[in-house]
Amino acid sequence: MSKQKLAAFAAAVMMTCGMVTAETSPVLSPFSNAAIETSAASTKTTEDFVKRMYEIVLGRSADSAGLKNWTSLLNSRKKTAADIVNGFFFSDEYKKKNKCDEAMIKDCYRAMLDRSPDSEGMATWKKQLGVGMTIQAVCKGFVGSSEFKKLCSSYGITPGSITLMNARDENYDRTYFVARLYENCLGRKPDTSGLENWCKRLKNGATGSTVAEGFVFSKEYLNALNKKKDYVFSDSYVTMLYKAFLGRTPADSELTSWTEKMNDGNTLQYLFNGFLMSNEFRKQCEKADIKVGSKLKDPGDIDPAVYPSKMLEIINRERAKKGASPLKMHTAVTKVALMNAERTRGISSTAVDINKMFADCGLNSKSSDFYYLSSMVQCVMFDKHRDGEKYTIATSQAAVDNLLANEYGRNRLLNPDMKYIGISTYIDDVGDSLRNIKRLKYQVVVAG
Repeated sequence: MSKQKLAAFAAAVMMTCGMVTAETSPVLSPFSNAAIETSAASTKTTEDFVKRMYEIVLGRSADSAGLKNWTSLLNSRKKTAADIVNGFFFSDEYKKKNKCDEAMIKDCYRAMLDRSPDSEGMATWKKQLGVGMTIQAVCKGFVGSSEFKKLCSSYGITPGSITLMNARDENYDRTYFVARLYENCLGRKPDTSGLENWCKRLKNGATGSTVAEGFVFSKEYLNALNKKKDYVFSDSYVTMLYKAFLGRTPADSELTSWTEKMNDGNTLQYLFNGFLMSNEFRKQCEKADIKVGSKLKDPGDIDPAVYPSKMLEIINRERAKKGASPLKMHTAVTKVALMNAERTRGISSTAVDINKMFADCGLNSKSSDFYYLSSMVQCVMFDKHRDGEKYTIATSQAAVDNLLANEYGRNRLLNPDMKYIGISTYIDDVGDSLRNIKRLKYQVVVAG
């Protein structure tokens, strides 16, 4: 008897004796264990997977058209299980249910892991949804799990993956960084478009300093801060920085230390920079995978010399809108502005002979204008009043806005017959029992 015939006879004897069955015999199964798994999974079909998605996610039986379409897409491998999950959880029908965070998370556990959530998992996902991330971020986390892959295997379908559509869903710590600023600086939950915009900016390279500055020095925050009374102004600002920058409340000693710095006359930017450069904030940025960024310019160290050129740039931009040629800085005109500034400050009592000064430079004094707005006060250190703290940031734009705000200034700055300009800016210190401020003031002269 040949070896082949002998092997066949032995196998027949073993089956007859009940030692091996066709279902378990490795000799008769070309795929070994894979064949066993396929056989075990044969009781669950692709259609069954789709049906359970309808029942769990949408809470209803599948309609025939939808069931046929999704099943066909899965069977043809045009869609994966992750695509189906994404389609159901992001459908208008599911969105209209307007479920709370906990209910949505329970749906995710049942649909993708076929079980109820554990307490730790529930807390983690609620935290993510709580800062403004969407249900897609939760779904992505679930479809990447070994539990989901095992569930898909039992239905004989490909698990697949989810591509996130929103920047706010990509990094919890980054989204939490922005959400903290909304909650602690602006006192509200982030609006969807605002949260997404800031998260995109961080993703594209914006620094922690840039984003934090956008909140801390926004009109929305400063307007609210300025309404607070003297005794809570400093506490409020310092506490906000701790919560927004570091994600915690300050200890009593920390609060006292920083408020004393404010009461000593340091600016809001000075405190901002102190938190920005701290090791604790650096670690917060590292967690969020963002760069700390640079310090803010402290207006307490303001240099009046930088203002004239910037003011001129802004003024000429406004003149261009009116079709007027740009003004040019002129030595004589600038000297007139400087001398009048010194007289205003009491540094000099010398009268300025504008006619002679202009004539010496070949300018027509009769067509020239000189003016100074004493009401133009920009506080670059905070101003203590009985009814609360007032704070304004001194900028060249603010200076020009004030000049253009009245008809007299606007007509002369935008007059097409004017050719030259002189600007003298200076710091004026004011101090008494109620105030501790520095003011940026200026003299402006224009000439034809």
